[in-house]
Amino acid sequence: MGRLCIAGALTGLLLAWAGAAVADVFTVELSDKWIGYVEHRGGVVYQRTDFGTSGSGVIDPVLALKSNEWEIWGYNNDEKNPESPHVDKTKTRSFTLDEVPLVTIAGDLYRELLLDANQAQGAIDLTELELYTVDNAPDITTLIDLRAQGTLVHSMDGGGDDGTVRLDGGGSGKADMFLYVPDAAFTVFGAEGTTNVYVYCRFTGNDDGFEEWAVLNEGHWNPELYDLKIVQFEDVDENGQLDSGESLLPDWDFDVLGPQGAPQSFTTGADGTITLKNLAPGQYRVTGDGKNGWKHTTLNPQNHDIESVGLDVAYFGVSHGAPMSDLVPEPPALGLVALALLGLRKRH
Repeated sequence: MGRLCIAGALTGLLLAWAGAAVADVFTVELSDKWIGYVEHRGGVVYQRTDFGTSGSGVIDPVLALKSNEWEIWGYNNDEKNPESPHVDKTKTRSFTLDEVPLVTIAGDLYRELLLDANQAQGAIDLTELELYTVDNAPDITTLIDLRAQGTLVHSMDGGGDDGTVRLDGGGSGKADMFLYVPDAAFTVFGAEGTTNVYVYCRFTGNDDGFEEWAVLNEGHWNPELYDLKIVQFEDVDENGQLDSGESLLPDWDFDVLGPQGAPQSFTTGADGTITLKNLAPGQYRVTGDGKNGWKHTTLNPQNHDIESVGLDVAYFGVSHGAPMSDLVPEPPALGLVALALLGLRKRH
Protein backbone atom coordinates (compact mmCIF):
# COMPACT_ATOMS: atom_id res chain seq x y z
CA MET A 1 0.00 0.00 0.00
CA GLY A 2 2.84 2.32 0.90
CA ARG A 3 4.55 1.56 -2.39
CA LEU A 4 1.37 2.36 -4.27
CA CYS A 5 1.09 5.73 -2.53
CA ILE A 6 4.68 6.60 -3.30
CA ALA A 7 4.30 5.53 -6.92
CA GLY A 8 1.10 7.55 -7.25
CA ALA A 9 2.71 10.60 -5.72
CA LEU A 10 5.71 10.25 -8.04
CA THR A 11 3.43 9.92 -11.06
CA GLY A 12 1.58 13.06 -10.00
CA LEU A 13 4.85 14.98 -9.69
CA LEU A 14 5.97 13.85 -13.12
CA LEU A 15 2.65 14.85 -14.66
CA ALA A 16 2.79 18.23 -12.94
CA TRP A 17 6.35 18.76 -14.18
CA ALA A 18 5.40 17.77 -17.71
CA GLY A 19 2.49 20.22 -17.74
CA ALA A 20 4.41 23.11 -16.21
CA ALA A 21 5.32 26.08 -18.37
CA VAL A 22 8.91 26.01 -19.58
CA ALA A 23 10.90 29.15 -18.72
CA ASP A 24 12.17 31.06 -21.73
CA VAL A 25 15.73 32.39 -21.62
CA PHE A 26 15.99 34.69 -24.61
CA THR A 27 17.83 37.63 -26.13
CA VAL A 28 16.06 39.94 -28.55
CA GLU A 29 19.00 40.91 -30.75
CA LEU A 30 18.30 44.34 -32.24
CA SER A 31 21.88 45.64 -32.43
CA ASP A 32 22.54 44.16 -35.88
CA LYS A 33 19.03 44.17 -37.34
CA TRP A 34 17.63 46.34 -40.10
CA ILE A 35 15.28 49.23 -39.41
CA GLY A 36 11.74 47.93 -39.09
CA TYR A 37 12.77 44.48 -37.82
CA VAL A 38 10.11 43.04 -35.52
CA GLU A 39 10.31 40.30 -32.91
CA HIS A 40 7.42 38.94 -30.82
CA ARG A 41 8.66 37.64 -27.48
CA GLY A 42 7.20 37.20 -24.04
CA GLY A 43 3.81 38.51 -25.09
CA VAL A 44 5.09 41.88 -26.34
CA VAL A 45 6.43 43.21 -29.64
CA TYR A 46 9.88 44.74 -30.10
CA GLN A 47 10.60 46.79 -33.21
CA ARG A 48 13.90 48.34 -34.18
CA THR A 49 13.51 51.92 -35.37
CA ASP A 50 15.43 55.02 -36.34
CA PHE A 51 12.39 57.13 -35.55
CA GLY A 52 12.68 60.81 -36.34
CA THR A 53 15.26 62.84 -34.52
CA SER A 54 15.31 61.93 -30.88
CA GLY A 55 17.78 62.97 -28.23
CA SER A 56 17.82 65.61 -25.56
CA GLY A 57 15.21 68.30 -26.05
CA VAL A 58 13.56 66.60 -29.02
CA ILE A 59 11.42 63.88 -27.43
CA ASP A 60 9.58 64.35 -24.15
CA PRO A 61 10.95 61.57 -21.91
CA VAL A 62 9.09 60.02 -19.01
CA LEU A 63 12.22 58.31 -17.69
CA ALA A 64 15.82 59.32 -18.28
CA LEU A 65 18.90 57.58 -16.90
CA LYS A 66 22.08 59.64 -16.94
CA SER A 67 25.33 58.01 -15.91
CA ASN A 68 28.53 56.57 -17.31
CA GLU A 69 28.44 53.60 -14.96
CA TRP A 70 28.44 50.14 -16.54
CA GLU A 71 25.15 49.13 -14.85
CA ILE A 72 22.32 51.66 -14.48
CA TRP A 73 18.73 51.38 -13.33
CA GLY A 74 15.70 53.41 -12.36
CA TYR A 75 11.96 54.03 -12.64
CA ASN A 76 9.82 57.07 -13.25
CA ASN A 77 8.10 59.23 -10.65
CA ASP A 78 8.04 62.88 -9.58
CA GLU A 79 10.52 62.54 -6.72
CA LYS A 80 13.05 65.34 -6.44
CA ASN A 81 15.45 62.91 -4.76
CA PRO A 82 14.98 59.65 -6.67
CA GLU A 83 16.02 56.36 -5.13
CA SER A 84 18.30 55.49 -8.03
CA PRO A 85 21.41 57.67 -8.44
CA HIS A 86 21.16 57.14 -12.19
CA VAL A 87 17.79 58.87 -12.70
CA ASP A 88 17.91 62.33 -14.26
CA LYS A 89 15.13 63.99 -12.25
CA THR A 90 14.94 66.95 -14.68
CA LYS A 91 13.76 64.60 -17.46
CA THR A 92 11.75 62.05 -15.47
CA ARG A 93 8.09 62.34 -14.53
CA SER A 94 4.94 60.46 -13.73
CA PHE A 95 2.47 59.85 -16.56
CA THR A 96 -0.95 58.31 -17.04
CA LEU A 97 -2.32 55.65 -19.35
CA ASP A 98 -4.20 58.13 -21.52
CA GLU A 99 -0.81 59.53 -22.63
CA VAL A 100 0.33 56.18 -24.06
CA PRO A 101 -0.74 55.86 -27.73
CA LEU A 102 -2.71 52.90 -29.03
CA VAL A 103 -1.87 51.00 -32.22
CA THR A 104 -3.42 47.96 -33.89
CA ILE A 105 -1.18 44.98 -34.68
CA ALA A 106 -2.76 42.00 -36.42
CA GLY A 107 -6.19 43.08 -35.18
CA ASP A 108 -5.20 43.52 -31.52
CA LEU A 109 -4.67 46.75 -29.58
CA TYR A 110 -1.22 47.55 -28.17
CA ARG A 111 0.29 50.46 -26.22
CA GLU A 112 3.46 52.00 -27.62
CA LEU A 113 6.57 53.21 -25.77
CA LEU A 114 9.80 54.51 -27.33
CA LEU A 115 13.36 53.84 -26.16
CA ASP A 116 16.35 55.98 -27.13
CA ALA A 117 19.61 54.31 -26.04
CA ASN A 118 22.93 56.12 -26.32
CA GLN A 119 26.21 54.29 -26.50
CA ALA A 120 29.72 55.41 -27.40
CA GLN A 121 30.69 52.01 -28.80
CA GLY A 122 29.49 48.42 -28.74
CA ALA A 123 26.12 47.16 -27.56
CA ILE A 124 24.05 47.94 -24.50
CA ASP A 125 21.75 45.36 -22.91
CA LEU A 126 18.32 46.01 -21.45
CA THR A 127 18.37 43.23 -18.84
CA GLU A 128 15.29 44.07 -16.75
CA LEU A 129 12.03 45.70 -17.73
CA GLU A 130 8.84 45.91 -15.67
CA LEU A 131 5.69 47.94 -16.34
CA TYR A 132 3.06 48.70 -13.70
CA THR A 133 -0.20 50.59 -13.37
CA VAL A 134 -0.98 52.29 -10.06
CA ASP A 135 -4.20 53.88 -8.86
CA ASN A 136 -4.22 57.67 -8.53
CA ALA A 137 -0.47 58.30 -8.06
CA PRO A 138 0.25 57.10 -4.51
CA ASP A 139 3.48 58.10 -2.85
CA ILE A 140 5.90 55.59 -4.39
CA THR A 141 9.48 56.38 -3.44
CA THR A 142 11.16 52.96 -3.58
CA LEU A 143 11.24 50.01 -5.93
CA ILE A 144 9.84 47.93 -3.09
CA ASP A 145 6.83 50.29 -2.92
CA LEU A 146 6.31 50.05 -6.66
CA ARG A 147 6.32 46.27 -6.70
CA ALA A 148 4.05 46.10 -3.65
CA GLN A 149 1.49 48.72 -4.66
CA GLY A 150 1.63 48.47 -8.44
CA THR A 151 -0.30 46.06 -10.64
CA LEU A 152 2.16 44.30 -12.93
CA VAL A 153 1.50 44.83 -16.63
CA HIS A 154 4.57 43.16 -18.08
CA SER A 155 7.92 41.79 -16.90
CA MET A 156 10.65 40.65 -19.24
CA ASP A 157 11.59 38.15 -16.53
CA GLY A 158 8.04 37.14 -15.60
CA GLY A 159 6.88 33.55 -15.27
CA GLY A 160 10.42 32.29 -14.88
CA ASP A 161 11.55 33.87 -18.15
CA ASP A 162 14.89 35.61 -18.38
CA GLY A 163 14.90 38.15 -21.18
CA THR A 164 17.45 40.57 -22.59
CA VAL A 165 17.19 43.14 -25.36
CA ARG A 166 20.46 44.07 -27.06
CA LEU A 167 20.78 47.46 -28.78
CA ASP A 168 23.66 49.23 -30.46
CA GLY A 169 22.48 52.65 -29.20
CA GLY A 170 24.86 54.41 -31.53
CA GLY A 171 24.07 57.91 -30.34
CA SER A 172 22.94 58.93 -33.83
CA GLY A 173 20.31 61.32 -32.54
CA LYS A 174 17.61 58.84 -33.47
CA ALA A 175 15.59 56.47 -31.30
CA ASP A 176 16.34 52.75 -31.24
CA MET A 177 13.28 50.68 -30.28
CA PHE A 178 9.52 50.74 -30.08
CA LEU A 179 7.97 48.53 -27.41
CA TYR A 180 4.38 47.37 -27.94
CA VAL A 181 2.49 45.94 -24.96
CA PRO A 182 -1.04 44.46 -25.26
CA ASP A 183 -3.62 47.00 -24.14
CA ALA A 184 -5.52 44.23 -22.38
CA ALA A 185 -2.58 43.79 -19.97
CA PHE A 186 -3.07 47.26 -18.46
CA THR A 187 -5.36 47.41 -15.43
CA VAL A 188 -7.37 50.64 -15.50
CA PHE A 189 -8.35 52.24 -12.19
CA GLY A 190 -11.51 54.25 -12.81
CA ALA A 191 -10.26 56.11 -15.89
CA GLU A 192 -7.11 56.16 -18.00
CA GLY A 193 -6.40 59.70 -16.83
CA THR A 194 -6.15 58.57 -13.21
CA THR A 195 -4.25 55.35 -13.93
CA ASN A 196 -0.55 55.98 -13.52
CA VAL A 197 2.01 54.01 -15.53
CA TYR A 198 5.46 53.17 -14.18
CA VAL A 199 8.47 51.93 -16.14
CA TYR A 200 11.30 50.21 -14.28
CA CYS A 201 14.38 49.18 -16.24
CA ARG A 202 18.00 48.11 -15.82
CA PHE A 203 20.82 48.26 -18.39
CA THR A 204 24.28 46.70 -18.47
CA GLY A 205 27.17 47.56 -20.75
CA ASN A 206 26.41 51.29 -20.55
CA ASP A 207 29.28 53.58 -21.52
CA ASP A 208 27.70 56.86 -22.49
CA GLY A 209 25.43 59.55 -21.16
CA PHE A 210 21.76 58.68 -21.05
CA GLU A 211 18.94 56.27 -21.93
CA GLU A 212 15.43 57.67 -22.33
CA TRP A 213 11.93 56.19 -22.41
CA ALA A 214 9.23 58.35 -23.97
CA VAL A 215 5.60 58.36 -25.09
CA LEU A 216 4.68 60.11 -28.31
CA ASN A 217 1.54 61.97 -29.33
CA GLU A 218 0.48 59.18 -31.67
CA GLY A 219 1.42 55.61 -32.48
CA HIS A 220 4.00 54.89 -35.15
CA TRP A 221 3.52 51.20 -35.87
CA ASN A 222 4.40 50.51 -39.50
CA PRO A 223 2.37 47.59 -40.81
CA GLU A 224 3.99 47.78 -44.26
CA LEU A 225 6.64 45.15 -43.61
CA TYR A 226 7.84 42.48 -46.00
CA ASP A 227 9.63 39.13 -46.11
CA LEU A 228 12.50 37.98 -48.33
CA LYS A 229 13.33 34.30 -48.74
CA ILE A 230 16.73 33.14 -50.06
CA VAL A 231 16.84 29.66 -51.61
CA GLN A 232 20.14 27.88 -52.36
CA PHE A 233 19.77 24.87 -54.66
CA GLU A 234 21.92 22.49 -56.65
CA ASP A 235 21.22 23.26 -60.29
CA VAL A 236 22.00 19.84 -61.75
CA ASP A 237 21.05 20.69 -65.34
CA GLU A 238 22.45 24.24 -65.05
CA ASN A 239 19.32 25.84 -66.48
CA GLY A 240 19.17 28.54 -63.80
CA GLN A 241 15.87 27.26 -62.38
CA LEU A 242 14.87 25.14 -59.40
CA ASP A 243 13.46 21.99 -60.96
CA SER A 244 11.65 19.05 -59.43
CA GLY A 245 14.11 16.68 -57.78
CA GLU A 246 16.91 19.23 -57.35
CA SER A 247 18.24 19.51 -53.81
CA LEU A 248 18.26 22.51 -51.49
CA LEU A 249 21.64 23.10 -49.88
CA PRO A 250 22.25 23.90 -46.19
CA ASP A 251 25.24 25.81 -44.75
CA TRP A 252 25.71 28.30 -47.58
CA ASP A 253 26.60 31.87 -46.61
CA PHE A 254 25.02 35.05 -47.93
CA ASP A 255 25.57 38.75 -47.38
CA VAL A 256 22.54 41.06 -47.49
CA LEU A 257 22.88 44.81 -47.94
CA GLY A 258 19.64 46.63 -47.11
CA PRO A 259 18.48 50.21 -47.71
CA GLN A 260 20.10 51.29 -44.41
CA GLY A 261 23.51 50.41 -45.82
CA ALA A 262 24.57 47.97 -43.11
CA PRO A 263 25.47 44.54 -44.61
CA GLN A 264 24.54 41.43 -42.62
CA SER A 265 25.56 37.80 -43.00
CA PHE A 266 23.26 34.78 -42.94
CA THR A 267 23.58 31.01 -43.50
CA THR A 268 21.05 28.67 -45.05
CA GLY A 269 19.43 26.29 -42.59
CA ALA A 270 18.84 22.57 -42.85
CA ASP A 271 16.14 23.24 -45.46
CA GLY A 272 18.54 25.22 -47.67
CA THR A 273 16.76 28.52 -47.14
CA ILE A 274 16.97 31.79 -45.23
CA THR A 275 13.87 33.86 -44.48
CA LEU A 276 14.33 37.52 -43.56
CA LYS A 277 11.10 38.71 -41.97
CA ASN A 278 9.59 42.14 -41.38
CA LEU A 279 11.77 44.10 -43.78
CA ALA A 280 11.27 47.79 -44.38
CA PRO A 281 10.58 48.76 -48.02
CA GLY A 282 13.60 49.32 -50.26
CA GLN A 283 16.28 47.52 -52.25
CA TYR A 284 18.14 44.53 -50.81
CA ARG A 285 21.33 43.31 -52.51
CA VAL A 286 21.88 39.59 -51.87
CA THR A 287 25.30 38.07 -52.54
CA GLY A 288 26.14 34.37 -52.28
CA ASP A 289 29.64 33.73 -50.93
CA GLY A 290 30.10 30.54 -52.93
CA LYS A 291 32.24 27.49 -52.20
CA ASN A 292 35.28 25.89 -53.79
CA GLY A 293 34.38 23.37 -56.44
CA TRP A 294 31.03 25.00 -57.22
CA LYS A 295 29.97 27.59 -59.78
CA HIS A 296 26.94 29.86 -59.85
CA THR A 297 24.28 29.16 -62.46
CA THR A 298 22.08 32.13 -61.54
CA LEU A 299 22.82 35.83 -61.27
CA ASN A 300 25.02 36.65 -58.28
CA PRO A 301 24.62 39.13 -56.65
CA GLN A 302 20.91 39.85 -57.03
CA ASN A 303 19.01 43.06 -56.27
CA HIS A 304 15.49 42.72 -54.90
CA ASP A 305 13.22 45.74 -54.64
CA ILE A 306 10.86 45.07 -51.73
CA GLU A 307 7.80 47.17 -52.48
CA SER A 308 4.72 44.99 -52.08
CA VAL A 309 3.31 43.19 -49.06
CA GLY A 310 4.07 39.50 -49.03
CA LEU A 311 7.03 37.22 -49.69
CA ASP A 312 9.74 37.82 -52.29
CA VAL A 313 11.99 34.87 -53.16
CA ALA A 314 15.62 34.98 -54.33
CA TYR A 315 16.77 31.76 -56.01
CA PHE A 316 20.50 30.97 -56.15
CA GLY A 317 21.63 27.97 -58.17
CA VAL A 318 25.05 26.27 -58.12
CA SER A 319 26.55 23.25 -59.80
CA HIS A 320 29.80 21.31 -59.45
CA GLY A 321 32.71 22.93 -61.24
CA ALA A 322 35.26 25.64 -60.45
CA PRO A 323 33.85 29.15 -60.77
CA MET A 324 35.49 31.35 -63.41
CA SER A 325 37.26 33.42 -60.75
CA ASP A 326 38.98 30.26 -59.46
CA LEU A 327 40.37 29.10 -62.81
CA VAL A 328 44.17 29.22 -63.19
CA PRO A 329 45.28 31.11 -66.35
CA GLU A 330 46.51 28.76 -69.07
CA PRO A 331 50.31 28.77 -69.64
CA PRO A 332 51.63 30.16 -72.95
CA ALA A 333 51.59 27.74 -75.89
CA LEU A 334 54.82 25.79 -76.38
CA GLY A 335 55.25 27.21 -79.89
CA LEU A 336 55.31 30.77 -78.56
CA VAL A 337 57.88 29.80 -75.94
CA ALA A 338 60.09 28.26 -78.62
CA LEU A 339 59.94 31.38 -80.79
CA ALA A 340 60.81 33.53 -77.80
CA LEU A 341 63.88 31.40 -77.04
CA LEU A 342 64.92 31.46 -80.73
CA GLY A 343 64.75 35.24 -80.70
CA LEU A 344 66.99 35.42 -77.67
CA ARG A 345 69.60 33.18 -79.37
CA LYS A 346 69.64 35.37 -82.49
CA ARG A 347 70.42 38.43 -80.35
CA HIS A 348 73.58 36.71 -79.16
